[in-house]
Amino acid sequence: MWFLPFAAALGFRALLLPAVLLPLYYSFFALRDLGLGAVFRPWCRGDPCCGGVGAADPEFGPEAGAAMSAPGGLRIGIVIPARNEAQALPNILSAIPSWITEVIVVDTASTDGTPEVARRLVARVVAEPRRGYGRACLAGIAARSPKVDTVLFMDADAADRPEDIARLLAPIAAGEAELV
Repeated sequence: MWFLPFAAALGFRALLLPAVLLPLYYSFFALRDLGLGAVFRPWCRGDPCCGGVGAADPEFGPEAGAAMSAPGGLRIGIVIPARNEAQALPNILSAIPSWITEVIVVDTASTDGTPEVARRLVARVVAEPRRGYGRACLAGIAARSPKVDTVLFMDADAADRPEDIARLLAPIAAGEAELV
């Protein structure tokens, strides 16, 4: 497989897609198999012992999600990289289904109050001082709760629609895919 990037660079366009997707595919399994357990910090929405912001909100208490459950019993964590998205975050965070296990907003040095807005809307905020979408995604993965078995990335600028989450996760829940 070492030849894929070279073949793609030499003009074999049919190999360009595998050259890009295969490293991502294998990185996903390496991160999953490693577990990254040493860097996880326990946290759950609404738990005051863990620093959960929504402790007084019954929607995020122990009975949260009792009426609805995640597709296939998945425990889903959403990672939202954000930089100066204070105006867009309320629309995104308020539309996330209640059966989501954890919501992490990774702030990359915002200057418009993005972290404060996210905390107010019951999201866990992780600071990533270095710029970059990839760094923010990795920081979110590293900070996720051990309760989470499936990670979903969403853009903070409302490019992704929270109402599509169940449909997006359906192949994973059905056992037809491990990466969508």
